[in-house]
Amino acid sequence: MVFFCRISYNLMMDMISAFFLAVRHKKGYISAQFSHIG
Repeated sequence: MVFFCRISYNLMMDMISAFFLAVRHKKGYISAQFSHIG
């Protein structure tokens, strides 16, 4: 159970980091929209 939670946590962090990298590369309408959220 702990092993599965650790895998899903790492996968989630990888997805979040990849998402922010994509937003940073666009620097357009999408990044402006997400800057309001945080």
